Amino acid sequence: MIVSLLCFGGYFFAKDVSELDPPGWIPLVALMVYVVSFSVGYGPIPWLMMGEIFPGRIRGAAASVSTAFNWSCTFVVTKTFMDLQAALGAHGVFWLFAAVLLASTAFTFFFVPETRGKTLEDIERLYTGEVIVKKYFNMGILKIMSVYFLGNPSYSLPDPQRIPRLQPRQPQAHALSHIVKAQSFI
Repeated sequence: MIVSLLCFGGYFFAKDVSELDPPGWIPLVALMVYVVSFSVGYGPIPWLMMGEIFPGRIRGAAASVSTAFNWSCTFVVTKTFMDLQAALGAHGVFWLFAAVLLASTAFTFFFVPETRGKTLEDIERLYTGEVIVKKYFNMGILKIMSVYFLGNPSYSLPDPQRIPRLQPRQPQAHALSHIVKAQSFI
């Protein structure tokens, strides 16, 4: 989707700003790529995520609010498109949308947890902060903790000499420290 929006922006930049005559099939192909990639990518995600992230007791009401918000955002994009086009030019609007899409992709990659292979109950526990011990912690760590805290004689602690020690982190110089030193020298 990002590539197709960049192509749209490039096409309109070449046509309007540089006064070149780019081929007319470029926006058609970019539109087809955008529609197909939206249909298999970001299009169905809100509808799938609603069923996963909301607890069962509020799922119906929360899905209604999410749907209203989704369509409200669609209305805002549609309503402001012409104003943005007048302010930024056609190429600027598509490049702005590509930048927003890039930011949303980064947000999805870094902040939305993977739910593949988890039950709805596991996902609900994940979002509410409950700990699922047997799935999310190494059982070896739990055994060591049980020996340490409970004194369970059926387990033995590892040799303390073989446990790696964490070294304290060395303070790193600030990125602008050389500039400050240079200014203090002058």
